[in-house]
Amino acid sequence: MVLGDTMGDGGIGFAAYFEQTPWEQMHADVLEAVTPDPDRVGLVLFTSGTSGEPKAALRTVNSVHGRVADVAALFDHGSHDAFATSSPLSHLGGIIFGNFLPLLVGGSAVFMNVWEPSKALEFLSAAGATTLWSAPAVWAELVAELRRQPGPLPPLRVAGATGTAILAPLVTEVADMFGVTLRAVWGATEGTGTAIGPDDPPDWAARSVGRPGPGVEIELRADDPVNDASPARVYLRGSELCLATAGGDTKEVVILAEHDDGWYDTGDLAVPDGRGGIRILGRARPPTEPAARS
Repeated sequence: MVLGDTMGDGGIGFAAYFEQTPWEQMHADVLEAVTPDPDRVGLVLFTSGTSGEPKAALRTVNSVHGRVADVAALFDHGSHDAFATSSPLSHLGGIIFGNFLPLLVGGSAVFMNVWEPSKALEFLSAAGATTLWSAPAVWAELVAELRRQPGPLPPLRVAGATGTAILAPLVTEVADMFGVTLRAVWGATEGTGTAIGPDDPPDWAARSVGRPGPGVEIELRADDPVNDASPARVYLRGSELCLATAGGDTKEVVILAEHDDGWYDTGDLAVPDGRGGIRILGRARPPTEPAARS
């Protein structure tokens, strides 16, 4: 029985119970029952790539953490950084660059309710954004906007493009107009993959998607010699992959560890870039999937 601010016979003071007692102390049994396990499914992300059956990727928090830790180490991210991205927060890019990365390193996150290139540069400058990860098309919009109406520039030290088709002129324009080298990352919702780092050539984003991090293995499979006319199929394996996929139409669950020794067929086609990484050339249609678990 709660009587009020004054303790009565057998009563409990309202302020002492509800206002001054930590929630964790009152709900220890609840916390014990819901203690999170970073190796259990924590994210369900939907994708179909650019082709193939829609599916859900069942990701653990640790699988995303692996990618975030790789990126943080590669670019020396820390509490001094303010992270911005045009990716929706329901997309893996938004989750990584807008949520997990600033939380991991103690930085800050910069968000726009609606991405508008005409307002983005002024907003990012005022917010002091030091890192911006966006699709190549978004970078092209920002370059066009800056050319149309020169204005304040954000203090970027890391400029990243998420995707495979990054044209050489865009890499040059970003460097000339923003004073920073455009880097690239590539991966899939099912499992993130590669990145171009500070030790790669300044124009490398137009020629490669980079190398895998410590938590990812890449295998290029082909029956014939691999070249631009005959690219290999890209397979991923490692701690940064999802636990399983669930078909959007078939509802069939495929547990990656139970097929092909854990290798996942991305459906992408690539060739080696000559520096331990890969250059994506397109998609195989349709991508193959391992047999569903019975």
